[in-house]
Amino acid sequence: MTKFLPLVCAAFLFSLSPVMAANEGETLQMTLPEGYEKGFSDGNAQQQIVEFVPIGQSVQDWQELLTVQVFYGLNTVPARQFAQTLMDRAADSCAGAAGNLIRNEPENGYDVSLFMVSCPGDGAEVRPEWTIFKGIAGKDSFYLVHKAWAYRPDREAVVEWSQFLYGVGLCDTRRDDAPCIAKD
Repeated sequence: MTKFLPLVCAAFLFSLSPVMAANEGETLQMTLPEGYEKGFSDGNAQQQIVEFVPIGQSVQDWQELLTVQVFYGLNTVPARQFAQTLMDRAADSCAGAAGNLIRNEPENGYDVSLFMVSCPGDGAEVRPEWTIFKGIAGKDSFYLVHKAWAYRPDREAVVEWSQFLYGVGLCDTRRDDAPCIAKD
């Protein structure tokens, strides 16, 4: 959860076309949803982050937020362990927080977890936040894509964004067992 967890963040440069993290090596493939624009990006040698908001919102006062993080060199943590750590930290940071592992199975040769974390907020210092995450344990780095709402999303929104996250993938131009396939 971007506002409640002490995550160290990292950035990607994105466009409206499919996102490719690199021309060679591990490549995060994601198409930016229509109606979203980049609101923030930052990074260094260890990590990068880029945050997207619906047009008309800002990263300072968002109702919905799409975030991509890359943790360079973090290549020994299984996706399920990363998910559990994030869920535990949410519980430590927000009274009433809950986490749920939705799926943990390989995709394109990578260990992947899909999970959701909710923080009801306290109405004063901690704002509510519901977030669905996709964590991909790469061979070079760890990749985290997450969609957050500053309110409790309805079932249709969770299903829609879960399907979006299922479409986010990692490939590697150096590996035959993790091919990069052009996406429309």
